[in-house]
Amino acid sequence: MPGLTVVRIRRAGWFKSLTKALTRLDSRERAWDFAFSSHVPFFVRAKLKSGERVGGLYGDDSFASAFPEPQDVFLEQAWRLAEDGTPDQPVPGSRGLLLRQDDVELLELIDLEVDDG
Repeated sequence: MPGLTVVRIRRAGWFKSLTKALTRLDSRERAWDFAFSSHVPFFVRAKLKSGERVGGLYGDDSFASAFPEPQDVFLEQAWRLAEDGTPDQPVPGSRGLLLRQDDVELLELIDLEVDDG
């Protein structure tokens, strides 16, 4: 019974808030969950285990799985990458891009630059 009590306390909202306020611990289970919990759009660039590089927009119509599900992410728009890996242009007719964590060697999350001019 003591183990069950500890689990209930760790899952309680007040405990998660207190833990986060007092430490750098986060209640999310994995870094993947943390990385995709942002509420602002960003660009994702990935190097796949096959060597291919892909990228896309993670925005309001994107989705990332969360623990305990397998880690994958749906990017709402696929982009072509320039030779140096920078985003070049959206892939014409793209309806999105699905990345499975098992296929990814390196994943980069990049802030979007807004051109006000």
